[in-house]
Amino acid sequence: MNKEWWQKIDPALHLALVEKRLIETAREVDFIIDHGKISAGSRIVDIACGNGRHALKLAEHGYKVVGLDYNYELLKLGHRAENLTHFVRGNILQLPFPPQCFDLALSMWNSIGYFKAEIDNDNVFHEISRIIAPGGRLILQLNNPYKFVLDMAVQGRINEQGKLYYHTIEDYGQGVIHKTISFDHNTSRYSSRRTISDDNGNEVALSEHDMRHYYLPEIKKLLNENQIIIEDIYGSVGEELYSADSNEIIIIAYKKHRKW
Repeated sequence: MNKEWWQKIDPALHLALVEKRLIETAREVDFIIDHGKISAGSRIVDIACGNGRHALKLAEHGYKVVGLDYNYELLKLGHRAENLTHFVRGNILQLPFPPQCFDLALSMWNSIGYFKAEIDNDNVFHEISRIIAPGGRLILQLNNPYKFVLDMAVQGRINEQGKLYYHTIEDYGQGVIHKTISFDHNTSRYSSRRTISDDNGNEVALSEHDMRHYYLPEIKKLLNENQIIIEDIYGSVGEELYSADSNEIIIIAYKKHRKW
């Protein structure tokens, strides 16, 4: 049986991409603390945590955090921080937690929309809502498809399949990252292929993505259907107001006070 792309993320490439976001990680965690309304006893889960960069930074601030990811190799990269961080391997479609057990759920760095079937992507919102306690909060960080499509239209072209397409090369210190991206307007799906080549031109890592991008009205509808109410929307962790030109959609929301 062929694995989905998110089941075989290359740890080397993941670390290369994370390395470019170390400054952002500290700012993102400050944002989480400011808007998560958490205390020393708060129960926090970092969904699709990767190597645990947010969970570990929160632990440095004294918070107890559960980090969940499907990729075992990425979880192994997360070092335990004074027993304040606990890592769990699991599937976001069937979160291995009882109902209403967290005061704050995080989903950072565009970690929603991984599945091919729309019903599966929709059910992710149900699962996230299920594990948040009434009155508990959700912080959701997504790419902004309006800005994404605008940038692609400027930088790229329309390929033979009618999709927006472009290719970039980025330096990451120990070599280069080749990135090829396409976007299908009919399905709002984003596909990418990234390869890392070392200074000698040898390919040392590969990553492929195929995921759903969500426009803000779609997110509002899915959250509302699952008893989650949006409180604030930002365009960055710098707290700029969200607009079509923002790189991100960052949603601060809370779970309605009702029994599941």
